[in-house]
Amino acid sequence: SLQEQRDYIALWRYIGFLLGIETKEELDETQFTLDLRSSGLPPLDPCGVRIDVNVDEADGSNCIGNDDDCVVHARATLESMIIHLMQPDESSVKIAKHLLGINRYQKTSASRNRQSTSSQQVGDDESFAYLYKSFMCRRHIGDPLADALDLPKPGGFSVTRFCAYSLTTVMLIFLRVYTLLTMKSNIFRRFVYSQHLRMMGAFLGAWGKMHDERMHKAAMMAVRMKDIGKQKN
Repeated sequence: SLQEQRDYIALWRYIGFLLGIETKEELDETQFTLDLRSSGLPPLDPCGVRIDVNVDEADGSNCIGNDDDCVVHARATLESMIIHLMQPDESSVKIAKHLLGINRYQKTSASRNRQSTSSQQVGDDESFAYLYKSFMCRRHIGDPLADALDLPKPGGFSVTRFCAYSLTTVMLIFLRVYTLLTMKSNIFRRFVYSQHLRMMGAFLGAWGKMHDERMHKAAMMAVRMKDIGKQKN
């Protein structure tokens, strides 16, 4: 139903908030106008506050206009992202190469001029880490999209390329065996379950230390937003 779609979007918005993604919870017309002029696009947050938002005090909905606006906006955003991902341009190539080699870039940025380093990074990078991540990416997304992103191809007479490609094969085999063992072996599945449970407990313990502070901040913003709505009414 429409309400279930809205709830689904709101749930993942909340999950993103818990993971650290900032969301606008108060109305700032000046900042909105500046963002709109600089990018020419409205905010991506489908349930976020907008200039023409009408906050319903009954259910706290932040969707603008009709009830299905946030659903339509979410679908349009997803379709736009898919179209741009499947049709990469020159900017996509630069971003892909930067992300695949980001660890090396951080190490070299301290000792080299940023502009000269940047120009070198856009070119061919024969480091093992960059080649390994590029080959793994190629094997996941396929050759047509990898070629469009100008990712390195395996082959040639490079020992580094051969070792990097071989490691991707070993990792994919390991993942396949791991998955099959988890599915077929009760003993291994119980072991994996216990390990995942231990790691999740450690993660939740670390994350819980900052949860109260984030919830307090969100509550204060919600109160301010409600006060603004009352003042306008």
